[in-house]
Amino acid sequence: MRRTNASRPLRALAGASLAGFLLFAACGGEAGTAGGDPADTTQAPVAPADTAASAPAGPAEAADVVALLRGDPRFTTFVAALDSAGLAEPLRDAGPYTVFAPTDDAFAALPAGTLDDLLRPGNRDRLRDVLLFHVVQGAHPRAALRDTTLMAQQAGLLAVRTDGAVAVNGHPVVEADLEAGNGYVHALGAVLLPDGP
Repeated sequence: MRRTNASRPLRALAGASLAGFLLFAACGGEAGTAGGDPADTTQAPVAPADTAASAPAGPAEAADVVALLRGDPRFTTFVAALDSAGLAEPLRDAGPYTVFAPTDDAFAALPAGTLDDLLRPGNRDRLRDVLLFHVVQGAHPRAALRDTTLMAQQAGLLAVRTDGAVAVNGHPVVEADLEAGNGYVHALGAVLLPDGP
């Protein structure tokens, strides 16, 4: 099931209603109390309600992996490729997924013409294969990435080595553990090609 932020307006409304109710209750209590300070009585209950209404989203409301990628300027090429291949929307569901996402620098390091060739309309299946070679089913944070082999969504094998830094098929993870609501993104310093290095 796709995670959304649709519940945020409802929670904000609920927080505002609670603030109003507490303010009303405090004023009602003040009316029956002689000699009290109305300013002190009405302000105390309002602050916690405002804090609750504006609190940061919890883990259940964290961005999905695609939203996380879209929000990070290092992954603009990868996101554009996901959009072109029709894979962005499927990666927004519950997952969980682990994405070894090549940075823009990684795409720029490909041999001349490789990216342009992949993005041609007639090569959509090939593009999908390349992108899905970077996606693994399940949540695999850095702490769980020990020397192992993972099966990519493209059905190819990813050899993960953790001698100090993490490497996937011999290429370095430049930043690990970017956490989303439906999995993890690890920034990768190379584009993995199913039939190449």
